Amino acid sequence: MNQKKTWLYIAFAVVLAIIVIGCNILRRNSPVRKIKVVVDYAGCDTLVSSQSLHDLVVEKMPTLGSQQVKNVNCKKVSETICSNVYVEHCETSVSIGRDIVIHATQRTPIIRLFATKDVSVEQKPAIDSLGIKAQTITRTASHECYLDKEGCYMPLSNEGSADVLVGNGYIKQHLPIRCDSVNFKAMAEQDSTKGQPLAQIWALAMFLHKHQEYGPLFDQLYMDDKGDLCLAPKVGNHIVIVGDADNLEKKFSDLLVFYHKAMNQVGWNTYKQINLKYKKQIICTQR
Repeated sequence: MNQKKTWLYIAFAVVLAIIVIGCNILRRNSPVRKIKVVVDYAGCDTLVSSQSLHDLVVEKMPTLGSQQVKNVNCKKVSETICSNVYVEHCETSVSIGRDIVIHATQRTPIIRLFATKDVSVEQKPAIDSLGIKAQTITRTASHECYLDKEGCYMPLSNEGSADVLVGNGYIKQHLPIRCDSVNFKAMAEQDSTKGQPLAQIWALAMFLHKHQEYGPLFDQLYMDDKGDLCLAPKVGNHIVIVGDADNLEKKFSDLLVFYHKAMNQVGWNTYKQINLKYKKQIICTQR
């Protein structure tokens, strides 16, 4: 009796395996049903829509929607989606129901930057006492863009705008013609470049993005004519002078203590400047 049950179980398992294999073969040789795009915005505002990414795939891979499941190149689909400047990461798979499912993650901007960009470099002849030599002329223009949390450049989007920190002022460093060739995170982490204005701006913006106890207090980052980083708070009519992007943990922990213990006592409009530049002290300028 037990042997009979064993054979029945074996037969059932074989039949089930044949059905599964057959269904899988049938599925692999059937055309895909539709293309679904899901975008993870990671709490950020929309800069790229699922529809525009869907349209991108259809434009670059026009036969994708009529391919058999076995011929779908998921890696190529993901690479196509990642060619969009607003996409950080993408994973593509084909569901059991034969849908091509694309999961894209939008890049996270941390600051909207108003700066100057090199737009052209020209070589023109110039005459000096020794004869004729080439002279390089760089033409610049005002430029508006985002910097993301990975230190990369992002252009403004036609599909939406991000409610992030605004950065401007006397920024004595131009964005290069090829903005996508520069990584401000890498600049901020290297001793030889971390003092450059754009590296300093990114470092402070990233610190505020990571530390939610400080970030929501401010809506503007400003570099003054001395090269000092300054912040305009959302509450109170004063400016916080940060100086450079070194020792930010200490500077802002001191500022938070000062806000709680002093500003609540004397009033939020008593001072026009709160200076954090100097070690172990906060210097305030009254109105």
